[in-house]
Amino acid sequence: RDPTLFRRQRPEHSEARAMNLSSDRARQIDKAAVALPASLSALVEEMALTWPDLEIRHGDRAVLASELPNRIAELAGGLEAWGVRPRDHVAILMRNCIDWIETWFACAAVDAVVVPLNTRFALAETDYVLRHSESRWLIWRPTDSSLD
Repeated sequence: RDPTLFRRQRPEHSEARAMNLSSDRARQIDKAAVALPASLSALVEEMALTWPDLEIRHGDRAVLASELPNRIAELAGGLEAWGVRPRDHVAILMRNCIDWIETWFACAAVDAVVVPLNTRFALAETDYVLRHSESRWLIWRPTDSSLD
């Protein structure tokens, strides 16, 4: 199979016409492409400005979208203080929660590579992924894994 068949790419304006899209739809496609944030940090900032009162909720914990940029920046600063550098592989072992989201965005802010670990892995499976993923850092909560 040709792998290019499975790539999802934004059609250019001229390609949109070739695909028999109306000129209005072609303009919408072009506008959507221009509106994309330049980075994940910019995405979080834009979300905070657009929907400041949006609650990101998990269980009994909630964080407002307007609080996320500062929380992520603080965590990113902590990662840098620990010594996490661009292109370092950082393994995250947490259940789905707000902390996981903040940690993932903080890693992206310092240009680290996130290695998500499955909390249901047996110890041997977690060990295998850590050894083969070139992870230099592991962020985890003992209550979320089989590592305790």
